[in-house]
Amino acid sequence: MTCAVPLAYLDQIMWYGGERMERPSQIVTGCAAVMPGPAPDRERLRRFLAEGAVRAPVLTYRLARTRWEPDPAFDPDQHLGYVRAQAGRTLDDALLDLWEQPLPRERPLWDLQVLHGHRDDEHVLCYRSHHAFQDGVSVLMCLQALMNGRTLPAPKPWPSPPAWSALTSTWHVLWSLAQLARPQPRWRPARGRTAPPATLRRVTALPAAHYRRIAAATGAGSTQVDLAVLAGALRTWQPQYWNPPLSRLHRRGLTVGVPISLHRRGHPDGLGNHVGAVPVTLPCAEPSPARRLRLIMAQFTPERVACAVRRQAGVPTLPRALLPLAWACVRRRFDNVPTFTFMPGSSVLPPEARDGFALLPRPSFMSMAVQFTHLRDTVNVVSVLDAGIPRAEDVPHLLRAAFEDLRDAV
Repeated sequence: MTCAVPLAYLDQIMWYGGERMERPSQIVTGCAAVMPGPAPDRERLRRFLAEGAVRAPVLTYRLARTRWEPDPAFDPDQHLGYVRAQAGRTLDDALLDLWEQPLPRERPLWDLQVLHGHRDDEHVLCYRSHHAFQDGVSVLMCLQALMNGRTLPAPKPWPSPPAWSALTSTWHVLWSLAQLARPQPRWRPARGRTAPPATLRRVTALPAAHYRRIAAATGAGSTQVDLAVLAGALRTWQPQYWNPPLSRLHRRGLTVGVPISLHRRGHPDGLGNHVGAVPVTLPCAEPSPARRLRLIMAQFTPERVACAVRRQAGVPTLPRALLPLAWACVRRRFDNVPTFTFMPGSSVLPPEARDGFALLPRPSFMSMAVQFTHLRDTVNVVSVLDAGIPRAEDVPHLLRAAFEDLRDAV
């Protein structure tokens, strides 16, 4: 049985913000799987999507004013596209070109694009979704249904929380946003005024075996190692900000939001944005890689994550009058600090996939996004930056160097 589902408060914010961006592609998120061989024919992939929509009914849901509802005219063929990479373009550049294609608003806000032509022996399956329709966890759920046969329940409305619970959750969400929107130490130089607006996207592959060795030696989790690597790369990227003499803000460090899932455990339907954040301060001024990791481990603990989930779950739908303020907070966060995310990619990619990584949006006001995709043999670090920032092209190499420094230190 299917029914309409009201937009969650983050769905509202993402739709409101997406309508005010320069290009629709700036609010599109997703994931890519690099597959061996030439691209499959259209009829085979159309059947693939039709079967996936049966296992994941959320794929048939479209936006209808203030709610999600099933599309009675859903046609999987309308959500399938083929894109040939232009001659001379790298895979990273071809993915940026593909991302510029809009998602039609009258249909469910997702599609599967097949990128081919960049190599004779492979193609790339690119799942794209509007960020109001799905957050990263929802994208992973749908990919598990499409790629690995997982069955998702049909979306249904969330139960209304008690008034006191809704007020408490709203307060804690606003507090977390305030932590990220407060003044931060300077961590990047100003963008060059003469350079045209452009996006730099690169993937850095790190050996997963070394991740496991760091975890065994220190007791750290993969996300804690991710944060330590990011802190080390930022320190090396712009050392003038992190070496003595330090300002008060630089002594404190750079606070980023680590995403946590607030999705219902008993009803994983893959619809909407249900994510919270744990503020974690990156100790970029600390010269020791091992001590940077220990400082992060002391902040990002299972107990603190569980507490944040309890406090932030159950935020009600926002009144429309509050959307401008909420979007201003989110926008300031994107401009104020690097965006950090992570993904357990091994659970969503098909067994025959050669590689996989996240596909990140980059609004014009977002300086940097870094995403760690954890696969069986590699950890792919996707860096998406404003190409006008001086030395932006150095960041992918510095992420690798920071990882190697941490590995050697522990």
